Amino acid sequence: MVNFIDTFAKKHKLNPVGLDVVISLIPGVIFAFLAYGISPVLVIITSVASAILTEYLFSLIFLNKKGTVKDMTCVISSMLLAFLLPPFTPLYTVAFGASMAMIFGKLAFGGIGKNRFNPAVMGREFITVFLFSTLAGSLIKDHSPRYLHIFDKMNLPFIDRILWDPVGNIGNYSPLFLILGGLYLLYKKRITFHTPLCLFLVLLLGINILKMFGIYLPYSFGGPTLIAAFYIATDPVTTSNNKNGKIFQGILLGIFILIFLFFGLNFGIFKYKYFTLSILSLNLFVPTINKITKTKENEPFNIIKTLGLAAIMIIFVILLSNVIILGYLNYILYFYILYAVYKFFQIKTPNNKKLAAV
Repeated sequence: MVNFIDTFAKKHKLNPVGLDVVISLIPGVIFAFLAYGISPVLVIITSVASAILTEYLFSLIFLNKKGTVKDMTCVISSMLLAFLLPPFTPLYTVAFGASMAMIFGKLAFGGIGKNRFNPAVMGREFITVFLFSTLAGSLIKDHSPRYLHIFDKMNLPFIDRILWDPVGNIGNYSPLFLILGGLYLLYKKRITFHTPLCLFLVLLLGINILKMFGIYLPYSFGGPTLIAAFYIATDPVTTSNNKNGKIFQGILLGIFILIFLFFGLNFGIFKYKYFTLSILSLNLFVPTINKITKTKENEPFNIIKTLGLAAIMIIFVILLSNVIILGYLNYILYFYILYAVYKFFQIKTPNNKKLAAV
C-alpha cells in the first residue's frame, strides 16, 4: 500500500507528501458522509474545486506558472478549510473562502514556500469577517446524525464520543479518524511527534492547573485540537523547520489556546477564534522561532533568547485578545489585505530580482 502510493505519486508527478496528507483525510470525508449525507461532501468538493481553479488561473495569468496544482498544497489547504466549516455552509461561502485562502494565503506572496500564514486558517477568517451571517446560519441547523447511532443503545458514552463528536464543523465529527490520520502521517514520517505531543501536554496540564484555581475553560480535545496538532501546526511552510522550534511552537501554541479561551474567544461571534488566532499568531513568529531555536553542531541552546521570545509572543497574544474583544478584527484583516496586495506588486515589479525566479 505504502509503496503503491509513492509509486503513484511519482508516476503522475504529484507531491508524495501532499498525497499522503490527502489520503489521511479521506476517512474523515467518508465519516462526514455517513453523518450528514451529501451536504458536507459537497462542501469539501466545492472547496477543493474552487481552490484548484483559483490557483490554476491566478498562477497562469499573474505568475506565468503552470502545473502548480500538482504540489497538492491547494488540495490540502482547501480540504482543511472545509473541515473547519459546518456541514451546511452555503456553497458560495465555501467557494469564496477557498479562493481567498489561495489568493491571500498563498498566491499573493508568490506561491508555496513564500507565504507566512496558513491558507486554510486564513480562508476561514475571510469567511468569518465577510460572510459570517451565512456561517452562523449553518451552525444553528439540526446537527443530529442521520445514520450514526451505532453506540446509542450500548450506553458507552466514552466510546461514542471518541467515534462521534457532533459539534460544529465537519472536521470535528470523528476524533478517532483524525487520530488515525495523524498516526498514518507519523508512520510515513511526513510529520514529527514534537509539536502534537507538546501541544497536548500543555493543554492537559494548563486546563487542570487552572481548575485548581477555580478557572474552568470550556475545552474539548476533539476536532480543532487534532486538526491543529496533526495537520496545521505541522505544515512545513508556515511552521518551524527544526526540532527545537517544533517543541517550542507546540508549547506556545498550547499557551496561546489557553489565553484565548481565558478571554472568551469561543462563544457567539468569536466561535473557534481561539483556534484560528492561535495558529495565525504562531505563523507570524515562525521566522524568528527558526532563527533563535536552530543551533549548529556543538552549539548550546540559547535559553535566555528563547524565553525572551516566548514572553514577547505571550504578551502579543494577550494584547491581541483584547483588540479582538473590542471589535477590531475586521480592521486587522483589512490591513493584511493591503499588505498582501503590496507584496504581490512587489513581486511583479520588473526591476525586482524576485521576478526572474518566477
